[in-house]
Amino acid sequence: MSAASSVPMAARTNSRELWRAILWLFVLPLVLIGPSLLPGSRFLPLAPVALEPLAGENPSAAALAWRGVDFLGSDALFPMLSDAKEMRAALWRGELPLWDPKLGLGAPLFAQTMFGALYPLHWLAFLFEPDVALGWIALIDLVLAGLGIFLFTRRLGMSFGAALVGAAVFQTAGFASANLHDLMKVEAGLWLAWTLLAIERVLAGEKRALMLLAGSVALSFLAGFVPIAIFCSVAAAVYALVRALSQPGAAVRLGRCGVGLLLGVAIAAIQLVPMAEARNQSTRSERENPRAAADGLPLAANLTLVAPEVFGRADEAVFAPANSSAWWLARAGEKELALNANLLEWNLFAGALALALAAAALFARPRAALFPAGLALVSLGFAQGWPGLDWLRALPGFDLGSPARAGVLAWTGWAWLAALGAEALIRRERRVVAAALACGAFLILGLLLAFAVEPAQWVAQLPDRLAARFEVTREVVDELLSAQELLRGAERVCAAGRALIGFATLALLCTLGFLLTPRASRWAPGWISLFIVAGAEGAFYARVHLAPRAIEASVWPQSASMDALREAAGDGRVLRLDESDSGVSDVLDLARPNLTQAYGIADLSPYVVFTPRRAVELWSAVDRRALWRNAASRISDTKWLDHPVLDVLRVTALLSRRALKHPRLEALLERDGFCIYRRVGVPPRARIVNSSLRAPTERGVIDVLAARLSDPAHQTVLPPQAAQWECMQTAPGGTVQISDSRAHSVSIVTHGTASGWLVLADAWYPGWQARLDGRLVPIVAVDHALRGVAVESGDHTLEFEYSPGSLRLGACISALAIALCFALVWRARHAFPVS
Repeated sequence: MSAASSVPMAARTNSRELWRAILWLFVLPLVLIGPSLLPGSRFLPLAPVALEPLAGENPSAAALAWRGVDFLGSDALFPMLSDAKEMRAALWRGELPLWDPKLGLGAPLFAQTMFGALYPLHWLAFLFEPDVALGWIALIDLVLAGLGIFLFTRRLGMSFGAALVGAAVFQTAGFASANLHDLMKVEAGLWLAWTLLAIERVLAGEKRALMLLAGSVALSFLAGFVPIAIFCSVAAAVYALVRALSQPGAAVRLGRCGVGLLLGVAIAAIQLVPMAEARNQSTRSERENPRAAADGLPLAANLTLVAPEVFGRADEAVFAPANSSAWWLARAGEKELALNANLLEWNLFAGALALALAAAALFARPRAALFPAGLALVSLGFAQGWPGLDWLRALPGFDLGSPARAGVLAWTGWAWLAALGAEALIRRERRVVAAALACGAFLILGLLLAFAVEPAQWVAQLPDRLAARFEVTREVVDELLSAQELLRGAERVCAAGRALIGFATLALLCTLGFLLTPRASRWAPGWISLFIVAGAEGAFYARVHLAPRAIEASVWPQSASMDALREAAGDGRVLRLDESDSGVSDVLDLARPNLTQAYGIADLSPYVVFTPRRAVELWSAVDRRALWRNAASRISDTKWLDHPVLDVLRVTALLSRRALKHPRLEALLERDGFCIYRRVGVPPRARIVNSSLRAPTERGVIDVLAARLSDPAHQTVLPPQAAQWECMQTAPGGTVQISDSRAHSVSIVTHGTASGWLVLADAWYPGWQARLDGRLVPIVAVDHALRGVAVESGDHTLEFEYSPGSLRLGACISALAIALCFALVWRARHAFPVS
């Protein structure tokens, strides 16, 4: 049956069947996530207690936390969990989670976090502690993912059992299990199946289908990972075009689908518009050559379709560029890809049985399999830069982030093909022997991997082969790959081969069970055997990604070190001394960025999605080695400790691995490998300065400050566009006091001060408004990154409030889109009443 065929009545799911399916769809999520929901366990890649300084204070808990850690899911802790914790705290204080003053000089929270605040399931993390809620969110996500595939494939006419087999593949595929800690990726992708279902219903003329279409697209975007949502929306639009053109009245049908897709994007505008503003204000830049992205996939990554651990496991500390199995399989022209090998992005796992069923679908039902096969192959071609497809990487929307994220489309494609193949196998259709042949091919591949590599020869010969292939000296290879890593790489390849042998054999036996029974009979285990084998294979590889995390008491334990750091920082910010060449070796062991956020301490160098650019530009102009990727992560030399730019940025606490002596530093804690210093002499957060310099350009402001030509305590540097306003040269005096300070508002009272610039050492950012004695006044970006307001002498009250116009604009667009969606559904129901 073609996907373009009319839907048989038998394929329409009734309520009794739906509840049966939902029970089945809970089986695998409970196996994978259930242990993390038990008391004393959490669904986390790593417990924060494993990190310094918490680890040094809790050694036994830290040792337990490192067991089976998922090294690939660190984003789930920072910034996802820390952001969720901050948003929950704001909501429980009765505030909207719009701004977090602890991120750098302050940064938008709602607009830039990966943990989409408006995604309905994420609200569980606001009702309960986020670390508790994450497991339940992941469980429901997997159920929703499986249900979407089930309902969609049933809509296409597949049987109950075949649809559940497709759902099992979808729930346990590599994209789901490897990325499930990074919930927003899975959530953005799981709604593609629901969108395709909605398109089928819209094309069939169902009155409420437009609401399902718009809602599924909106949820994909609201999950928090826009690049994946874009891939899914484009794929859905192409599917709507293909399906509409195969039916009468193509233009009208296609128009309805187009309206639904656009309405879905518009509904998500309340998050997309502020996010676009945050990106424009960030350090993220356009790729110079998207077609040659170094974070794409090599052809060898296709091995992970059936052997996902060939390049390493999530619980192994295997990182690029020192990954010998990645280098072993990299071609001469893939040097940059091997240098940036990312085991998370490289995991394309579908499973031996799933691909065998896909082969059966392609041979037994080629017309129905054409679109899902194209979906899978185009996504692989995009990720791997195949000729003829690499130009797509330069298109707007497709150039956001790693091309490997297009694998979300293959995730849906393989599950769809698996359901088609299962249907053909269950019905003993012609040419389903292709499934057994595919299993045989995977069995041979497993034998090659298991026995083609002899560890001792690998260690002795591989370095010379790599030196010749990439035209470098043997010394370069030896420096990159140690003998221990070479041995581990050989063992990884052999282990991956052995696992593939086992699952290919299981898949072969399962398919032969159908092929060797008479066509007229029903093989007793039926589709259940396919469901079990597909689920078992996926669960085996998912185990290292989704292992439960034991928690002794609290995810965020009490810490004397963090208390000392909070005392040192006060209302200022933390920075780390890291003199290493990497720029992060010490940073990661010194209360790593965003851990401080969870403990209520402001950090100058947090990890955020869209790093506000002004503080980065200012500090990197002083210390060029401070830059790591697109953020300023450290101070690289003690010679900068007294630089006035650190006073502008209000660095009041310094972390160091070694003991330091400096007139600006006051020791609060000196422990082996972890030292905390208060940096003294920093100007107050709010102050009046009576002198100013005007720079001729924006860059000139940075140059003046970097060259130490300004004293931040008594002088400010103005941008060229600042309004002409002369300070009265009167003697400074009076007091400046912060009377109220919240995340999204700050109130300042001055008594008897001279006229000048009131400087608040928080981030200048669009959306902040200032009222001086109740009158709206402009905010100037003084000292390039801070907020400044001109004030006359005397007593004043100055109120800063974060009220972004981007949020209001996005909310208006979303409200109009929702209203239009309801209006169209209401009009359709009344124009064509249901009998």
